[in-house]
Amino acid sequence: MSSLEGTVKRPEGGVVLAPMSQAMGMLPAGVSLPEGALATAAGNADPLLLYVPAGVRIPQPLQLVNKLQRGRADADISALTIVLGKDASAKLLVCQHTVGDVVADTKAVNDNKVEIFLAEGASFDYYDLEETSEDTVRHSLVSVHQQAGSKALLDILTLYNGDTHNECRCEFLGEGAELKLYGMAICDRQRRLRFDTHIDHLVPHCHSDELYKISASDRADCSFCGRIKVHEGAVGTEAYQSSRNLLDGTDARIQARPELEIYNDDVKCNHGCAIGQLDPMEVFYMRTRGIPEHQARLLLRQAFMADVIDAITIPALNQRLRLLVERRFAGDSDAACGACSH
Repeated sequence: MSSLEGTVKRPEGGVVLAPMSQAMGMLPAGVSLPEGALATAAGNADPLLLYVPAGVRIPQPLQLVNKLQRGRADADISALTIVLGKDASAKLLVCQHTVGDVVADTKAVNDNKVEIFLAEGASFDYYDLEETSEDTVRHSLVSVHQQAGSKALLDILTLYNGDTHNECRCEFLGEGAELKLYGMAICDRQRRLRFDTHIDHLVPHCHSDELYKISASDRADCSFCGRIKVHEGAVGTEAYQSSRNLLDGTDARIQARPELEIYNDDVKCNHGCAIGQLDPMEVFYMRTRGIPEHQARLLLRQAFMADVIDAITIPALNQRLRLLVERRFAGDSDAACGACSH
């Protein structure tokens, strides 16, 4: 199992953060986990459990660091189960890093699975920040199960990677739930990245808002495939999906496929995608104002990612990511965040 480290002060109010094998004995009396959470635990080798009891609101964001090991004969497997009780609230940042000496002709391989269960009225923000390496192969699956009136925000952020497949599968199980699903990736050289999302509107009067952005240059190969399914009976659904992508150069590739599948008429839904390059007129305008071309292009790339970063509700992470994105677009090879190692 890959190294999963927490830098969190000891929580109060019955919050549990521990491997499942230990956590089951730490849960308050009379508390039982959702059946889906137990099924997830049965299929994974002792996943980490974050349990927040009903009515408990954790004021400070939590952080976990997942260190992907080079030179292993098998894949790193990391599993995380998150359960929030009724009207509970929490925020979690998970940072992904590759560690260990580079070994010729080998890859750091990671299979990462996160299951999130939100009870009625619960609120949860989840951020996944990947800063791995070109010799890393990673598959990440985040699944969200929302009961009535719950609110979820997911932001999947890829700054450095090798070959990454990010999946998000979300389902509404109770009326009046809300989901904000965001993703961002900056890929250059020969990096590969794939985003796959699937949102199931199973019940009435739920709202989903989805925005993914990719910037690809050099020989990077990226794709987005997003599907929203509105089932029979899910009246009053509001679902919005947008995929916007920026190509820099002729060898980079981005494929985008947004999809809507709707089985009733009482809905408000739209989707769309765009793939393009920096507007030469905007670059020219900035140059007429005395801004060098390379600086103008840098500023426009930063502005392109701004609305995904704006969605981050942790102020320190919001500010830090703006700096990291600026350095990333500037080509700073030392731009990766080193704070997680301290």
